[in-house]
Amino acid sequence: MLAPCLCWATVQKKGKAPASHHAGPSTAAKSHKPAAPSRSGKTAGSRRASAHRGTARKPQHHWVQQAPTPDRYREIQQALSDKGYFKGPVDGQWGADSVSALRTFQKDHNLDGDGKLTSLSLIGLGLGPNRAAIAKTQTGEKQ
Repeated sequence: MLAPCLCWATVQKKGKAPASHHAGPSTAAKSHKPAAPSRSGKTAGSRRASAHRGTARKPQHHWVQQAPTPDRYREIQQALSDKGYFKGPVDGQWGADSVSALRTFQKDHNLDGDGKLTSLSLIGLGLGPNRAAIAKTQTGEKQ
């Protein structure tokens, strides 16, 4: 006499047998439950397949521009003061009077007059990269 199938109790509880319950030896070892989906909603098989496609996430770096230091603000205020735009104390505190002076400078030099510190504004104030020093360094000359 054949031993009853271990899954027969489960079949009796649910009330119906799977369509190919004992079709052959290869299906006897298979589970009757479908693969449980993961948190992403994919089954284990689809996770394995996508792992081989090179779809791994790359870390994303979010670079945030940092605010200038008080010393840098002091340099900018001094340059604005030297050009006659800034009338307040050169103390490194960037406030409304500093923004107003920068806006006026930007408008006078055909720059975007938004009062934000941009590379073009700094170059116009003479605080951008020193191209002569860079050229000397690249050619090997000493300053």
